[in-house]
Amino acid sequence: MKSLSRTQGFTLLELMVVVSIVSVLASVALPTYQDYVKRAELVEAVLFVDSAKDEVVINHGVNGEFPLVVKGSRAWTAGRRMGIRVPLSQHRIRTPDSDMTDQYWYDFDPNSNMAWFAVRFRREFIPDCSGACAIHLGMIETRDGQVHQFCGVWARNWGGFPLELMPASCQETCVSCKLSALRR
Repeated sequence: MKSLSRTQGFTLLELMVVVSIVSVLASVALPTYQDYVKRAELVEAVLFVDSAKDEVVINHGVNGEFPLVVKGSRAWTAGRRMGIRVPLSQHRIRTPDSDMTDQYWYDFDPNSNMAWFAVRFRREFIPDCSGACAIHLGMIETRDGQVHQFCGVWARNWGGFPLELMPASCQETCVSCKLSALRR
């Protein structure tokens, strides 16, 4: 009697099990990957502002005042107070290409000796944002000559930026509140 030999291969049931396992793993991994991409772009934006902030702090240390121009951006408030008209196109900082960020800007007020940066993010990349989808970094020189720096949302009622995406040092800060409290 001849024995029937079985051909090598996978059964349909085995293939269906493997496909279902791979799809479950992909459904868990994809959102995590997208979250990591958001965090990486956020870090890139914060590092860009941090390098601009260093330029401002160095200039303040050397000249004793905040600069009118940072990375090609003219300070709109300072220009207005000095009688200089600054077009909005010159108020924004020219930035590296990023899918996540919409614009960066720098400004300072010579009357209160404070400066600030803002990074506004595109809502389509951070759909959890409500209100102003921006992180602000503020600097102020107090009467004792020290420059204090802090980051966070601009005002308490502006909230809405997802805390899990914000740098840990910025999560509980209202920048305009701190500037007002430390103003000379």
